[in-house]
Amino acid sequence: MTFLRRALNLVLAPAMWICSSLWMFGIGRTIQEQSEYTDTVLVPFGAAFSIWLPIFVGCIAYGIIQLLPQFRDKPIYRDIGWWTVGGFGFVSMWGLVASLPSPEASKWLTAFVFIPAMYCLVQAAVILTRRRAELSTLERFACWMPISWIAGWTSLAFWLNWASLGTYSPIGLGLPSLVIALLALAAALGWVVFNLRRMNGNIAYVFPVIWGLGWLVFDRVQPEGASMPVAAVAGIGALVLVATTFILKRKAAAA
Repeated sequence: MTFLRRALNLVLAPAMWICSSLWMFGIGRTIQEQSEYTDTVLVPFGAAFSIWLPIFVGCIAYGIIQLLPQFRDKPIYRDIGWWTVGGFGFVSMWGLVASLPSPEASKWLTAFVFIPAMYCLVQAAVILTRRRAELSTLERFACWMPISWIAGWTSLAFWLNWASLGTYSPIGLGLPSLVIALLALAAALGWVVFNLRRMNGNIAYVFPVIWGLGWLVFDRVQPEGASMPVAAVAGIGALVLVATTFILKRKAAAA
C-alpha cells in the first residue's frame, strides 16, 4: 500500500494537468468554454485561471519529492499521502467531466466532484501546515506551498461552481442570480476563514483566494460585466482575508 500511495501521487499530479488540457489534443471542450456555458457574475477575469500553471508544476514537484529516498519514509508523507491521492484524483476527474460530457451533465458532475476534491486537499494542507516544522526548506517550497495553493483555489472555485448550478438549475429555488452569487461568495469567505484558523493564517492557502477575488473585482467593474454589489463584497472579502491572516500569524508567533 505504501508503494501504491507514492506511485499514485507521482502519476496523478501530472494527470490533473493532462485531464484539464484534453482540448489541446482535439478532445472535448476547453475549461473556458465550459465556464462560459454556465457563466455567472462570480466567474473572474480569465487571467485568474493562470494560477493553475504554478499549481500543476508545484504538485508534480511534490509527487516527485515524496518518492525520493531521502524523503519518502518521513511520517508526514504517510499521513498526507492518501489525502493528496484523493485530491489529485478528483481534480483529474473534474477535468474530464468538465470537458467530455454534455454541458448540462457537466454542470452537475463538476459540482459534485469538487466536494471530495476540495475536502481532501484542505485536509492535506491542514496537516502540512500544522507540521511545517518537520519540513526542510525544499519541502516547504515544493510540497507545503503547492498543496496549500491548490487547497486554497479549490476552496474558492467550489462555491463558484455551485453558484453556477444554483443559477442554471431548479436548486436555485427561484432566487435572483445576484442573490445566489452573493450567498455563494459569503459562504466561500466563511469557509476560507474557517480553514485559515485551522492553519494559523496560512499565507500560501489564502493567496490564491485573494488572487481570484482580485480578478473578480476587476471583471465586475468592467462596463460589459459590471456588478458593483459583487465587486464590493469580493473586494471587502479580500481585505478581510488579509486582515484575518495577519491577525492569526501574529497570534501564532506570540504563542
